[in-house]
Amino acid sequence: MVSEVQLPTVYNDNNIMVVRASGLGSCVRALAAYGRYEEVVPLQRKEMLNRTAQEGNLHEGTVIDHLRSEGYDIVESQGVVSLSVIKDRVEVRGHVDGIEPDRSVVEVKSMSKSRFDDWQRHGLDAFPKYQWQLSAYMYSVMEMMGHNIRAIYAVKRRDDGLIDVKIIDSPPISYINIKKKLLDVWSHRKARTLPPCDITGNEQFWCPFPFLHEEDVKDMELPEETNLAIAELVLQYDELRGIEKTGRDAGERKKELGKEILKLMDDRDVASVGDYKIVRVRQIQNRVDLDLLRADMDKDELAKYERNNPIEYAKVTKRKKK
Repeated sequence: MVSEVQLPTVYNDNNIMVVRASGLGSCVRALAAYGRYEEVVPLQRKEMLNRTAQEGNLHEGTVIDHLRSEGYDIVESQGVVSLSVIKDRVEVRGHVDGIEPDRSVVEVKSMSKSRFDDWQRHGLDAFPKYQWQLSAYMYSVMEMMGHNIRAIYAVKRRDDGLIDVKIIDSPPISYINIKKKLLDVWSHRKARTLPPCDITGNEQFWCPFPFLHEEDVKDMELPEETNLAIAELVLQYDELRGIEKTGRDAGERKKELGKEILKLMDDRDVASVGDYKIVRVRQIQNRVDLDLLRADMDKDELAKYERNNPIEYAKVTKRKKK
C-alpha cells in the first residue's frame, strides 16, 4: 500500500484508483483532474490548511478524553479504514478518529465560532463535504464489523473549548451514491475527459482547480498545424515569463537592500550619501484577511459580499520529461 503521508486526494496504488475519504466530497471534475492538471493552491490557502490541520490534531485528544469521561468506550484512534467501491479498481481510504467496539465510529472536528453556530443549528446539513467523508467511514467500519453502526460526531468550538456531540444513526450519503460518483470519476479518468462540475457557489472557492470550473473545458488532441502555431507563441510566452521573473527577483533584492540600508542608519530618519538622500518612511498597511473572514463569517452573510468575476488566461507549464 502507498504511504498515506502527504498523498494527493486521488492517487493510484497497484492499478487501484484510491480516493482519500477527506476529499470524497469534492466535485467530480476536481476528482477526475487530480494527477492530470497542476493544482493551484495559493500560499495563504496552504498556510491556512496547515493551521487547520494542526488545530485539529491539537484538539482531537482533548475531545476523545471528554467523550471517554462521558461514558463512551473509545478504544482506537487514527485507525486506517478502506471501502471497496469497485473491486480491484476503486477504493476510499482514510483515518477514523476513534472506534467504539461493535457500536460506533467517532469523528472529531474543531471549528470557528461561526461554523460552530452553523453546526449547532443545522448539524451535518451545513457541511456537505463532511457528509461524504463520514459516510465512507461508516460504511468502511460496517464492512469490518459486519453490521450497522452509528457515528459519534463531536465538534469543539476553538474560541472557548465548548464541545457539542451529535449521534448520527445512519450514513448521510447512500453507498449507491458514493459508488455512482466514483464510477463517474473512474470512467472519466480512464477516458481522460472531464465531467461537469457538480458543486456551485462558495464551495468552488476552495477547489484546487479553479481554472477547470468553466462549462466548456475541452481536453482533446489538437490538429498538428494548430500545435505548431501554439508552439511558436509558447516559446515567446516562456521567454517573457523569464524576463518577468527576473524583474520580480530584482524587486525582492531591492527590498532586501533597503532593509540593510535602514539597519546601517541605526535610528536615524534621514541620511545623505554622496548624491543620494535616504529617508526612512514609516507606514502602517491595513488589509483584510480574506481567509479569516471566510472562516468566521456566516455563509449567508458572506454571500452578500461575493461577486462572480469570470476571467480567462493561459497557464503554460513545462511538461516533466519521462
